[in-house]
Amino acid sequence: INRLMMAYTGTTLRHYVINCRINEAKRLLMTSEASMSEVAEKSGFKSAYYFSRCFKEKTGFSPGEFRAARKNMV
Repeated sequence: INRLMMAYTGTTLRHYVINCRINEAKRLLMTSEASMSEVAEKSGFKSAYYFSRCFKEKTGFSPGEFRAARKNMV
């Protein structure tokens, strides 16, 4: 499956799933007041720590920084 994913999307299945979860987390951070643990769980991460680490790696912001920046923009 990974070879097919890489051929068609340029990414592995694992990275594709993480990107989908990060996008869902962004949506939740922008539209709800859920805690970071709730956002992590609702977006499919089993650990709030791992969620925060992945989020920072992919976006350059911690989940809290992302939420605060979005609030300041509105």
